[in-house]
Amino acid sequence: MSRKIKLIEYDNDIYHGDEIDPDIQFRTQLPPAAGPGDVPEKEQAETDMLETIRRIEDMRSYAKAISSSSSESSSSSFSSSSISAIKSKYLGDPNIRGICFSPDGTKFYCVMTTGYPTYIWQFSLSVAWDIDTLVLVSTKNVSGYGLLGYGGRGLGISNDGTMLYIGGDYLYPDGYIQGHPLSTAWDIASIESNTQFLWFNGYARSIRFSDDGDYMYVMSLTTDSPYSAVLEYTLISPWYITDALQSQITSMESYDHDCYGICFESDGGRMMVMGNSTGKVYFWSLPIAWRLIGETKDATELDIDSLIGGTQKDIFCTPDGGHIFMVDGRGYIYDFESL
Repeated sequence: MSRKIKLIEYDNDIYHGDEIDPDIQFRTQLPPAAGPGDVPEKEQAETDMLETIRRIEDMRSYAKAISSSSSESSSSSFSSSSISAIKSKYLGDPNIRGICFSPDGTKFYCVMTTGYPTYIWQFSLSVAWDIDTLVLVSTKNVSGYGLLGYGGRGLGISNDGTMLYIGGDYLYPDGYIQGHPLSTAWDIASIESNTQFLWFNGYARSIRFSDDGDYMYVMSLTTDSPYSAVLEYTLISPWYITDALQSQITSMESYDHDCYGICFESDGGRMMVMGNSTGKVYFWSLPIAWRLIGETKDATELDIDSLIGGTQKDIFCTPDGGHIFMVDGRGYIYDFESL
């Protein structure tokens, strides 16, 4: 996966972007050597970099706001009373943590760990999104890949299946996310040593990305607050997390202090958060697609605890939000289907 970024230029309120090598861009942006009274070169370069990030943020938000306003809002309206069916399937071990699906719903991945070692399990689905057809096809012990083996938790995968992201807590409060190339797309047996790495404070309990890889979202129990929060990161290069910049944070303090999972509908207009203490899924509407800016909590709440009980670990949803998948502390995956 090549690293390319968009160089945004402004011409009388018109912008255009050209993909260029990021190293070339940064070299060309470095100012000349500082003279008397000039800003030091390093400081100026950092200022220029932050300004580039701000401009990228502005244009991304503008483009996504236009896209969001021109499309219909999600018609999905999940509540306990609107569920038409609940399926369940035992995955084979009660120590399942983070989960994710391929975009077409034919592959399913999960983290399995008791703290050490950490495994990734891969399943196939002969019928897309139908958990009754789940079949385990591969397992991979990833202990020893970077910091993995210590508290593996969240899991994510790029839309082309060439990069797997695994989060964990090395020594709390130090959390991390590692990006691992898959030399054969979608195949965990081909996982390689991590080429991307991001430190942050807290547990990386769930990892999700916008559909274009411009943004990453982490459900974290953060040391900045005694409560769970959704952290939004801006990725300067799509799907590349090492230089990610935390851009927004949405606290769950008022709803559940111990949240685990997050997921988004494919248009980025709705976010779902799994609360473990309350046993409820909470829903947020995002006026700017994929941005935690001006988000509003919906009245809708899915009371998982009243339906199946147990301890919830992570959630995922189909692109239209019509199905919510959840794994619990007993090793089961559930499919909640809305009317």
